[in-house]
Amino acid sequence: YGVPTPNDGERPSYTSTLSDSSLTAFVSYASVFRRGLHWGITGKYLSRSLASAQASGMAVDAAIMLYILPNVNVGMQVRNVWSTGMRWTNTASNPTDGIAPSFHGGVAWRGESFVVSLSDELGGPIALGGEFNASKELALRGGLQVPKDLPLRFWLGTSLDISGFALDYVFQMDQNSTMVSGLEHTVSLGFKI
Repeated sequence: YGVPTPNDGERPSYTSTLSDSSLTAFVSYASVFRRGLHWGITGKYLSRSLASAQASGMAVDAAIMLYILPNVNVGMQVRNVWSTGMRWTNTASNPTDGIAPSFHGGVAWRGESFVVSLSDELGGPIALGGEFNASKELALRGGLQVPKDLPLRFWLGTSLDISGFALDYVFQMDQNSTMVSGLEHTVSLGFKI
């Protein structure tokens, strides 16, 4: 796509656009290893599309969580311990992009109706977030992410959890965002068995 150079005082006009979307479906299992130590594993199906090109693949995450104080817990996660890579179709060469493993760690402090957390991706961004539970069913969230060598990212979200079914919405933007770039909306639906 191209953006013609505007004359002084004129806004640039976009000559074409691209559609970009992603879908992640996952199944998780978690259990108590011993008192104060929990573990979990997640299988993921990943699908991406960019214009007419599409990619899909599968991956597995593993995590542990340790309760070090009654209201404080520490978690560690390895994302993409195993993956098939993202195989692209409808392209000239149909390449496969690797899905690299990454290590994440964090700490959370839970109050009576709120949670404050700090997380870090090894060699990557640091994130600070909070959640306020307005009721048993409704939670409001917000936070910021400090990526390495990239603009700050902010997010706001909410979740509705009724009888084990959860609907989440998150709006993300970076500090340089405009109405046509740097904005992201995420909607997820989950249920517990």
